[in-house]
Amino acid sequence: MPLLLKTRYHHERQTELLRQPPLNSCDYLTPQAIAHLPKAIQHHLQLSGFMNHPLPMQADIRWKNVYFKRTFKSALKKMDCTQYNAVTPPCRLAYMRIKYKGCALIQGRDKYQDGRGNMRIAIGGIVPIVNASGDEMTSSALLTLLAEAFLVPGYLLQPYITWNPISEQTIRATITHQGVSATGTFHFNNNGQLSHFDTNERWMAMPDGSYRQTPWRAEINEYFAQEKLCLPGNMRAIWQLPEGDYEYFRGDIFGIDYHNHG
Repeated sequence: MPLLLKTRYHHERQTELLRQPPLNSCDYLTPQAIAHLPKAIQHHLQLSGFMNHPLPMQADIRWKNVYFKRTFKSALKKMDCTQYNAVTPPCRLAYMRIKYKGCALIQGRDKYQDGRGNMRIAIGGIVPIVNASGDEMTSSALLTLLAEAFLVPGYLLQPYITWNPISEQTIRATITHQGVSATGTFHFNNNGQLSHFDTNERWMAMPDGSYRQTPWRAEINEYFAQEKLCLPGNMRAIWQLPEGDYEYFRGDIFGIDYHNHG
């Protein structure tokens, strides 16, 4: 019997929890540890409150008020979403569920794991609708992980991400993992906080099943306080199409549970 997507998500998350290395006692975010990073990143980390804290290497990200739509003209539909990210090796898992026409529960699981991207969508979590994989999915999943790297600051210190400052408020970044590279640009506001990420390399699925590289943007519109940390809150994902912006995802992060030890 095929696994429910929710069960699949939890199995994949447990696999990552078990493979994460323990935190070294010297793995703290100190000024010396981040001195090689671009000034804008250093400033953002200072504003966020992470300095002199254990280096976050994995996290469960809790969402609320999440909305999603599959086509440009369709309406946004509310859904539930939970997410897990890990740094070594880079991994991103997301589980989603939405009620369709008031009754049928549609579940989705999006991931970058073991160097490959995969999106599954199924009615009731069992009857498959979508099982997308391949080079385009892998590249796009890797870009999503890069766009969210500031949610788990351990990513920022990894050798698989390289940084190229363009200006005081703009940094181009390239992530390379298992032979696949993807590039995008981070933008910071006048206060020094990350405001958005954009790229021209993300692949958009076309109605005929093909893929086309399309400008894509991830925005942070609000921050929230979690204990002494200042974290990204309201986020939006947008395809930038010739006919106008296609916002297909929006949601609020209301908590990030960091796991510093494997």
